[in-house]
Amino acid sequence: MQKRAEKPEWVRVAEEFEASGLTQREFAGRRGLRLSTVQSWVYRRRRQVSTEAEPAVRLRVPRFRGHPRCDGRVFDVGERAEAEAAAT
Repeated sequence: MQKRAEKPEWVRVAEEFEASGLTQREFAGRRGLRLSTVQSWVYRRRRQVSTEAEPAVRLRVPRFRGHPRCDGRVFDVGERAEAEAAAT
Protein backbone atom coordinates (compact mmCIF):
# COMPACT_ATOMS: atom_id res chain seq x y z
CA MET A 1 0.00 0.00 0.00
CA GLN A 2 1.39 3.39 -0.97
CA LYS A 3 1.60 6.21 1.54
CA ARG A 4 -0.73 9.18 1.24
CA ALA A 5 0.62 12.06 -0.80
CA GLU A 6 1.53 15.20 1.08
CA LYS A 7 -0.07 18.48 -0.03
CA PRO A 8 2.95 19.80 -1.98
CA GLU A 9 3.04 16.55 -3.98
CA TRP A 10 -0.63 16.47 -4.96
CA VAL A 11 -0.61 20.19 -5.77
CA ARG A 12 2.41 19.68 -8.04
CA VAL A 13 0.84 16.67 -9.77
CA ALA A 14 -2.46 18.54 -10.29
CA GLU A 15 -0.57 21.50 -11.78
CA GLU A 16 1.36 19.14 -14.07
CA PHE A 17 -1.94 17.62 -15.23
CA GLU A 18 -3.35 21.08 -16.02
CA ALA A 19 -0.27 21.89 -18.11
CA SER A 20 -0.17 18.49 -19.85
CA GLY A 21 -3.08 18.88 -22.25
CA LEU A 22 -4.04 15.24 -21.55
CA THR A 23 -7.34 13.90 -20.31
CA GLN A 24 -7.41 12.85 -16.68
CA ARG A 25 -7.61 9.22 -17.78
CA GLU A 26 -4.54 9.54 -20.05
CA PHE A 27 -2.57 11.43 -17.41
CA ALA A 28 -3.40 8.87 -14.71
CA GLY A 29 -2.43 5.97 -16.97
CA ARG A 30 0.93 7.50 -17.87
CA ARG A 31 1.69 8.26 -14.22
CA GLY A 32 0.51 4.91 -12.87
CA LEU A 33 -2.09 6.61 -10.69
CA ARG A 34 -5.72 5.69 -10.16
CA LEU A 35 -8.09 7.87 -12.17
CA SER A 36 -10.07 8.69 -9.00
CA THR A 37 -6.87 9.93 -7.33
CA VAL A 38 -6.10 12.31 -10.19
CA GLN A 39 -9.72 13.48 -10.25
CA SER A 40 -9.63 14.20 -6.53
CA TRP A 41 -6.34 16.08 -6.64
CA VAL A 42 -7.38 18.16 -9.66
CA TYR A 43 -10.74 18.97 -8.05
CA ARG A 44 -9.06 20.06 -4.79
CA ARG A 45 -6.48 22.16 -6.65
CA ARG A 46 -9.11 23.90 -8.79
CA ARG A 47 -11.18 24.59 -5.71
CA GLN A 48 -8.15 25.99 -3.90
CA VAL A 49 -7.27 28.26 -6.83
CA SER A 50 -10.85 29.53 -7.24
CA THR A 51 -11.08 30.28 -3.51
CA GLU A 52 -7.83 32.25 -3.63
CA ALA A 53 -8.99 34.24 -6.67
CA GLU A 54 -12.50 35.12 -5.50
CA PRO A 55 -12.96 38.69 -4.33
CA ALA A 56 -14.27 39.24 -0.84
CA VAL A 57 -18.01 39.57 -0.52
CA ARG A 58 -19.30 42.25 1.77
CA LEU A 59 -22.75 42.36 3.30
CA ARG A 60 -24.41 45.39 4.76
CA VAL A 61 -26.99 44.86 7.48
CA PRO A 62 -29.81 47.37 6.97
CA ARG A 63 -30.79 49.69 9.80
CA PHE A 64 -34.08 49.17 11.58
CA ARG A 65 -34.94 51.52 14.39
CA GLY A 66 -34.98 49.91 17.76
CA HIS A 67 -33.50 46.60 16.69
CA PRO A 68 -30.07 46.00 18.29
CA ARG A 69 -28.81 43.56 15.64
CA CYS A 70 -29.67 45.76 12.66
CA ASP A 71 -27.42 48.75 13.06
CA GLY A 72 -25.99 49.18 9.54
CA ARG A 73 -22.75 47.27 10.14
CA VAL A 74 -20.81 45.78 7.21
CA PHE A 75 -19.43 42.22 7.39
CA ASP A 76 -17.16 40.18 5.18
CA VAL A 77 -18.68 36.79 4.43
CA GLY A 78 -17.36 34.31 6.98
CA GLU A 79 -17.65 36.70 9.90
CA ARG A 80 -21.17 35.59 10.81
CA ALA A 81 -20.22 33.54 13.86
CA GLU A 82 -18.02 36.32 15.19
CA ALA A 83 -20.75 38.92 14.59
CA GLU A 84 -23.39 36.80 16.30
CA ALA A 85 -21.10 36.24 19.29
CA ALA A 86 -20.42 39.98 19.55
CA ALA A 87 -24.13 40.82 19.36
CA THR A 88 -25.01 38.67 22.36
